[in-house]
Formats: sequence, C-alpha cells, structure tokens
Amino acid sequence: MHKIWTDFKTTPYLAAEDLGGEEVVFTIAEVVEGGFTDDKDVEVVKPVLVFAEKWRGKDKRLAVNVTNRAVLQDIFGDDVQGCIGEQITVYPTTTQYKGKVVPCLRIKEAPETPDDDVAVFLAEIEQASEVIPLQQIQKRIEKGFVLDPEPKARLLEAVAAREAMVRSERGSNSNKVTD
Repeated sequence: MHKIWTDFKTTPYLAAEDLGGEEVVFTIAEVVEGGFTDDKDVEVVKPVLVFAEKWRGKDKRLAVNVTNRAVLQDIFGDDVQGCIGEQITVYPTTTQYKGKVVPCLRIKEAPETPDDDVAVFLAEIEQASEVIPLQQIQKRIEKGFVLDPEPKARLLEAVAAREAMVRSERGSNSNKVTD
C-alpha cells in the first residue's frame, strides 16, 4: 500500500497537510469540548467537530477556531445541535499568524445534493460500512431531502436494509463491516 508521511501522524486532529490540497465533505457526528493550550500556555476550551467518516482510515476531528466557528454559526445558526448530522466542506488554505503565512483549515457549506439525484444517495448507502454514517444519511433524507414519497420511501428502506446488514456483519465488538 502506498503511504505518505502524514499517514504516520498520531494526532486525532485534522491539519491542512492531511488533505493534500483537496476539499473534503464530512458529516458532523458530534460536537465535543476539547482542552488546548494557547500561545501563552493558558488552557482554553474549544469546540471540536467529530466526523462520522474516517479520513485515510483514521478517525479525525477538527478543533474549531474563531473563524470556523463563525462560519458554522452562519450556516447552522446559534444552536450547536443544529449542525449534528449535517455536512460541511473542509479545505486547506493559508492565513496570517504572527506575521507569517501558515497553512490552516477552513470550512464552508457542503454542496447541495440535487433533489432528484436518488442515485447519489443509493451509492452512499451501499458504500456505508458503519451504522453512524447510515443514521446520518437517514437524517439527511428525512430532514431536508425533498422527494416524491415513492423515491423517499425507497431510500429509507435501503438505509434500513443496509443498517441491518452492517449490524449483523460487524458483530458485537466491532463497528466495521468485514466485506
């Protein structure tokens, strides 16, 4: 298997170098508090986004800075719970920090899935190998996916069937399917 140097990073937090210049869509599974030390060695608490998807086979999180927090608030409103189950695009860029240009991660609204593109959802459902992403897909279908009742019902049935398969295949100790 081809490896890159960032494959050896042990931190659970995403960094600009991890994305290799790509924009990546993630589903927010949870928002937790994380303890960090600032530049003056003062302990601070920041929101941390926990993603439903793995990145390069690893669970990754995003510590939310002031800029990204403002974007989240603009997209999802003041209630932190409003972003759970929703998708965002994370992308690498640069910013000024202490007089230097440094790499950073920014977020923006994820692109909309066309209402009539049932095939996109069916592909996501088929590829899901864990229960949480399936639950997030179901939430997106129920919450904001405006469809005729027949395709919507078909998608929800596909989610339920795939979730049952995942649960039966993964066993009681693992959240991964052994396809």
